[in-house]
Amino acid sequence: MPIAPDKVSETRRFDKKKRRRVLLVDDDPLVRRLLQNCLHRQGFDTLEAEDGEVALEVLNGNEVDVLIADVNMPRKSGVELLETVHIEKPFLPVIIITGMPTVEAAVECMKIGAFDYISKPVQLKKLEDTVWAAIEQAEDNRGASPLASPGTIMAGYRVVRTIGEGSAGIVLLVERKGEIEPGQDRRCALKILKMKGLSPQQREMVLQRFLNEAEAAARVQSENVIRFVEYGLARKERIPYLVMEFFLAEPLHHIFPKVANLDYHQKAGLVRQVACGLAAIHANGICHRDVKPGNIMVDLQTLTTKLSDFGIAKLPTSDLTETSNLMGSPAYMAPESFISANVDARADIFSLGIVAYELFLGQRPFLGETAQILCRQITNDRPIAPQKLDPHFPVHLQAILARMLKKRPANRHASANELIEDLNQFLTGSTMKTSVWRRFVDTFSSDWS
Repeated sequence: MPIAPDKVSETRRFDKKKRRRVLLVDDDPLVRRLLQNCLHRQGFDTLEAEDGEVALEVLNGNEVDVLIADVNMPRKSGVELLETVHIEKPFLPVIIITGMPTVEAAVECMKIGAFDYISKPVQLKKLEDTVWAAIEQAEDNRGASPLASPGTIMAGYRVVRTIGEGSAGIVLLVERKGEIEPGQDRRCALKILKMKGLSPQQREMVLQRFLNEAEAAARVQSENVIRFVEYGLARKERIPYLVMEFFLAEPLHHIFPKVANLDYHQKAGLVRQVACGLAAIHANGICHRDVKPGNIMVDLQTLTTKLSDFGIAKLPTSDLTETSNLMGSPAYMAPESFISANVDARADIFSLGIVAYELFLGQRPFLGETAQILCRQITNDRPIAPQKLDPHFPVHLQAILARMLKKRPANRHASANELIEDLNQFLTGSTMKTSVWRRFVDTFSSDWS
């Protein structure tokens, strides 16, 4: 968590005389100039970028200590920039600023990995304090993360490199030491939880979620789910770690432009693979609860697709998150998920329906910018009919989508296996009897705007 401004002077232990560089990303040159003048007075060097795309180019050729980005920018928004930086430069702190602050947007940015979220008009003293706090935490994290250094031995694995890092943990590419037994992979992905600085209550909650994820992952065996290897507590510090297969792929939300040219059968094949992963998860009594493009990994060479991240999965015997008001990513949540965390497998089917709609058509069916707006849209609004966006969209596929996106769980596919059957019929070109087909299409033709 960010250090409170009134505590910065008490906790700063680094050399303030050292020159630091801040990258300012905002499409308004006046805002950039204001921030630049403020930071120059405090001894910072600055670089500027007018949007997220330019910012990434600047980052590729320059060392930067802190990144400050506006939310709403052309080409690549501040949130999209945050997502990319979070993966490619995990130790770089990002401060998000916005003229339209909401609690939900702030929470979402913090979940992605932002250091802090500041509303406009920016209070310059708060900005200064926040930048120094971000630098202190970043330097503290770098100094306290020897486990991420290549060559480090961790739980019998040698670290190769960092794959990604967030506020809660680090994911490393590792290699097994010693001889490899039949069926074992030499390379794996190892996830370490960050425990430093947490209160006893926070540590317990983090450990419970970790054990929840490990237990869920250990139960599932499927070609379409990232395979679990082992978990435990490493070293004398008892650092929680989780080992999974290393699947050389990209999250779907990073490759939407690359899969846009796939035909509808190929895209439906990707959706079917996710449904197969969900079927295996549901067969173990587990509800994933966070089906979204960021948790769907796709190998572009083979189009092999796998589900990942059981961090908030609901186990049949767990009540860990039953009291939470919001579990998951609002843009991909089912209507009932906004009311209660106690949902079943049909909520995952709705979430997959939103992912599928976005994959097929290049936009989500519900486009609200805040959790409240999304809740209202997902609960009450009808999405645009796919054939209105593309007159050539297959009628059969549109009917399948409509069923996945039914507001009432009882009207959706009863299971992932039932969804797989529908997708198989579409993929194989199987035809129903005319009367059955007419009822099927008529039933779901009224679900669109």
